[in-house]
Amino acid sequence: KAVTKEAFALIFLDVIMPEVDGLELFKTIRKIRPKAKIIMMTGFAVEAAINRTLKLGAVGVMRKPFKHINDIRRAVERVLGKHSEYH
Repeated sequence: KAVTKEAFALIFLDVIMPEVDGLELFKTIRKIRPKAKIIMMTGFAVEAAINRTLKLGAVGVMRKPFKHINDIRRAVERVLGKHSEYH
C-alpha cells in the first residue's frame, strides 16, 4: 500500500514472506512504480524466482542472513551512490 502513496529511493523486498509472494509483489510494484529500484532478499534457495526478478529489473540480490550491517550499506551505496541524500 505504501508504494501507491509514495515513491521510495530503494526498496528491499524478500522473495518469501508469510502472506504474500515476493515475486508477485515485485511485479505489482513495477506496475505502480516502473522505475523503482528493488533489491531482492532471500535466505532460501530460490534461484528461479531470483533470476526472474533480475530479468524483470531488480537491481540486485542479497542473501540472508546478512554477515554484517555493512553489507546493507554497500548495497545502498551501489544502487544510490555514496553521496546520496538518502544515506
